[in-house]
Amino acid sequence: QRRAGAGGRLRIGLTPTFIETILPRIIARFQDRMPGVHLAIQEASLPGAISDLRDGTMDLAVVGAGKELAPGTDMACELLASVAKKVAVRHKHPLAGARSVRDVHEAVWVLTQRPDDPSDPMYALFADAGLAPPTRVVECPTLPAMVSIVASSDMISALPALVLRLPHNASRLIGLD
Repeated sequence: QRRAGAGGRLRIGLTPTFIETILPRIIARFQDRMPGVHLAIQEASLPGAISDLRDGTMDLAVVGAGKELAPGTDMACELLASVAKKVAVRHKHPLAGARSVRDVHEAVWVLTQRPDDPSDPMYALFADAGLAPPTRVVECPTLPAMVSIVASSDMISALPALVLRLPHNASRLIGLD
């Protein structure tokens, strides 16, 4: 049914970055090509998307992945793109001059989840710097809320460079080099 555009429901889990940057441009095309399909979109990330796919809560997930997939993954996975992340701070943040993850490791981080799992894209950010995941983490599941918290506090995050370049974010946040 879905392939023919004749009806049905498609439940998609998407990374917040995809929702914020690419989804607005493709959703109209999808609706034009498949007008009878009810599209349900939700934010998703690893490793949680794996169980949602297995139990049928989602039909498809486009999510960020770390260097390793979740243990026991029996799903078909394909790399669609690499997304560069930068440590993000508000303008005039005390750590705005930092040059490495090591320099900001002890700050309070705002992340979608604790980066303790090697399948989490954030895990590699710290592991590649020879660091354990940060101990001071505020978990925040939505990208707009993360941006708002970082823009109005001394907390920091790691956000996709694409997201930092969006005009409504570039006026409030800077990405550290």
